[in-house]
Amino acid sequence: NLKGYVVMVLRRIFGFDETRARKHMSEAHRLGRSVPRTGTRGPAEAHVYSLQERHLSAILEKDEAH
Repeated sequence: NLKGYVVMVLRRIFGFDETRARKHMSEAHRLGRSVPRTGTRGPAEAHVYSLQERHLSAILEKDEAH
C-alpha cells in the first residue's frame, strides 16, 4: 500500500493526527508491525475489521502479560 494511503486510513479509523499516523505507518513499514491501540476485545475487533476492509493487514492478539 502507498504510505499516504496508510496514513489516511490510520487517521480516519483511530483519529490520529498526521504525526502519530506517520509514526505507526513507519513502524509497520520498518518492523513489519505496529500496535496502534490496546484495549477491550469488542472495539479492537472493530478496528481490525475496519483495517482489513481497507486492505491493510491487521490481527488481534491477546496481551499475554495480563
